[in-house]
Amino acid sequence: TANSCARKRCGNRSSPFACLEIYSNYSKPGLHDLTLFEYLSTLQNEKGLTVAEKYPYLTSPGHVTSVLAHLRRTFPPKINSDTLSKLGLAKGNESHMINLLRFLNLVDDKGNRTELSKDVFSMHSDAEFHQEFSKIVANAYADLFSLHGDATWKLSREKLITYFRKANSTSERVGTLQASTFQRLASFAGQLDRSDKPSAKTKRQTKTTARKRSSSGNHKSVLKEVDNSSEIQHHGGQLRSGPCFTVRIEINLPANADQATYDNIFRSIKENLLNG
Repeated sequence: TANSCARKRCGNRSSPFACLEIYSNYSKPGLHDLTLFEYLSTLQNEKGLTVAEKYPYLTSPGHVTSVLAHLRRTFPPKINSDTLSKLGLAKGNESHMINLLRFLNLVDDKGNRTELSKDVFSMHSDAEFHQEFSKIVANAYADLFSLHGDATWKLSREKLITYFRKANSTSERVGTLQASTFQRLASFAGQLDRSDKPSAKTKRQTKTTARKRSSSGNHKSVLKEVDNSSEIQHHGGQLRSGPCFTVRIEINLPANADQATYDNIFRSIKENLLNG
């Protein structure tokens, strides 16, 4: 039923009417592209509900970097979805970004800036910031780091997706977004160089460069082979070293040519080309 379906995905089990209201709204046109789990997550701030989601994510993980970069420059005393909207940040992902900031303990349940965020985000040195922000991320993802240690930062996306799907019993799409969100945090902590993860375009460019290098290598081999064979016999059997040239001569013979004609032609070639 709608009641049981909503209450299974919602932490607000004491209020079945609230769950029915959420399910009713979710059934409205225009929301069919969201899973119920994602819709409940979006409503977490508005309804004050606790969603059974251990690891947050953004549907557009790229917003993680832009929001955190802004917070390093200026961290408002209080942050909510309206704040992000006014700043033009995390468009369409405002509530998801707030959930992530809470998860990292950068803001409290009311959106107020925590002492932790005051200490870390006021650091001017990138090296110091990366070190302390890495601790924040590792603490938030403590279970994941307990399994892989420092190697967690470099885990492949496939391994991360597998972990998040099993940890939250989520779909492939949500697991992928959770993995991407973590990798954005790892990158912002200076633990993951995203340039090491080539895009499809970069891979194509790499293959093209490899082909060019291969062609260049073959060209050098050909030149070397030509250079080695450049000692050719000229002028009375004497050897000369130097570049090798190939000359193609086409001779158009008349239809009524006789033996004398052939002899004259080849005699002329010998005198004027070979011995000239």
